[in-house]
Amino acid sequence: MDFSKILDYVTPQGLKDIIKNLQGRNAELVDENEDLFSESEKNKKRIQELEDQIRILKGEKPIPKFKEPKDLTSDENKNKKKDKNKSPRSPRRKKINLKIDETVDLKVDRSKLPAGAIHNGYRQITIQEILFERHNICFNIERFIDPKTGKIIEAVIPAQYKDHEYGPTLRSFIVAQYFESDSTHSKIKASLESIDIDISKSQINNILLNSSSEFKNELVELREAALEKEKWQQIDDTSWKILKKTSVYTIVTGNSYFTQFATVLSKSRHSVIYALTGKKEPKYKLNELAIDYASGVRNSLKLKMFLYGKKSDKLYNQIELKQLFETDEFKELPKASLRDIRTGMYLAAFREGVFGYNGEALMSDDAPQFDYIFITHALCWIHEMRHYKLIETKYPENAIRLNNFISRCWTFYRIIKISQKNLTEKRSRLVLNIFNLLFGNEGRTGFKLLDKQRNLSFLKAEKLLAPLWNRNLPLHNNGSELDVRGKVIKRKISLFNKSQRGADAWDLYLGLSESCRKLKVNFYQKVLKTFNKIPTQSLGSMVYST
Repeated sequence: MDFSKILDYVTPQGLKDIIKNLQGRNAELVDENEDLFSESEKNKKRIQELEDQIRILKGEKPIPKFKEPKDLTSDENKNKKKDKNKSPRSPRRKKINLKIDETVDLKVDRSKLPAGAIHNGYRQITIQEILFERHNICFNIERFIDPKTGKIIEAVIPAQYKDHEYGPTLRSFIVAQYFESDSTHSKIKASLESIDIDISKSQINNILLNSSSEFKNELVELREAALEKEKWQQIDDTSWKILKKTSVYTIVTGNSYFTQFATVLSKSRHSVIYALTGKKEPKYKLNELAIDYASGVRNSLKLKMFLYGKKSDKLYNQIELKQLFETDEFKELPKASLRDIRTGMYLAAFREGVFGYNGEALMSDDAPQFDYIFITHALCWIHEMRHYKLIETKYPENAIRLNNFISRCWTFYRIIKISQKNLTEKRSRLVLNIFNLLFGNEGRTGFKLLDKQRNLSFLKAEKLLAPLWNRNLPLHNNGSELDVRGKVIKRKISLFNKSQRGADAWDLYLGLSESCRKLKVNFYQKVLKTFNKIPTQSLGSMVYST
């Protein structure tokens, strides 16, 4: 085709239209190419994950993941390199307030002294040492017999030793090693056998399982005090494994003062409410809120009318609810509808305060099971920004748009943080305007995948900006992620629990460990004093006194 002849018949305006159409078509092809590239990258990652899982099932190790090498020529890394050339810090001095347990006088060998040597006092050095040795105790229990009744009267065994084969210090050591230092049963057994302690792995396991109940009431008190102090909770979850059970999950709740773990059989909203109530026994109420929730999920007017006929103020326990669902009218309903009714009734009881005070707001990521539970629900900005980091692009101009947008978002994050401390009407309007510019239609970037994610973030405006009007709420959910990290590490080392009882013991001790960390309490000393029956300030009273 001779394009030179075609140009003879095309007007300037027609040529402009052709160029405009070609530009539009090119933009469409670029977007289509970006979509295909992004999908291809996701598929590559998914294939790699599946290959790693196959290797694990075969008893092989997955391919190790390495971070991408840093650009050493960038200004940021150049500055870091300059920082490394700073003069080294002087060695830290030892603390002068060390408690001295033993003083040893070292004498000079008199035979090596020169004639006329004059005594010049002493020079002191302090060496920190530890005693790790066996200390078996044999109690000779004095006994008397009442000659009249024949009753045997014995001396009282100290409470910290009664009904125990091992002393409080040894039991505290085992608990701290297992839950704080992440040692295994075998490692703990080997350590104790090295100092001639006669103990088996099953006995270690019994100590870990049977001692946790001593802290249960204190952790309940701590949770109540923490929620009174900070009227919000944050939440996260992770997968777990109990032998012979297919799917198990651990949900972690807490705030700045407490942490609580709950190992449940599903990630459903019902399980989330159970965790947020402090693992109290579920109760159910078929009121208007429950009806709206159950019928709204399926958008069923028929179900709504049916439930209105059953509406009451009765508070059901689990057995009574099961009996209700076994009646002929409820048996005709689909299982999915029964599940929604059950969750709605649980939510209704939760909102009415049946389980006591559980805070007024929730901070979480955008997982759907966390929705609808609290009226005030804040979303984590860190999680939201991860969606943008996952966007893949093939074109440099789109990469620039993406990086610039992420940079502006973090600047906006800092603006919210500053405004949250001293919010005024002017600052509130400023934050809303910036949010609209970043995520609204006015801020379109021309990068299709980025604009699609921006629109999704814009729909979450109320939840993302919730901390702005609730100054006590954090902007991120890092606290829960840090809490759950201990359990994830434990999963990597010990793999799974053999029973629900073991999972509950782990939940309690790991919750105690994380709570002690938040309150700056030594976990080992806390366990030791509790086992020794030494009266100490409870964790809950520490929260009240802060």
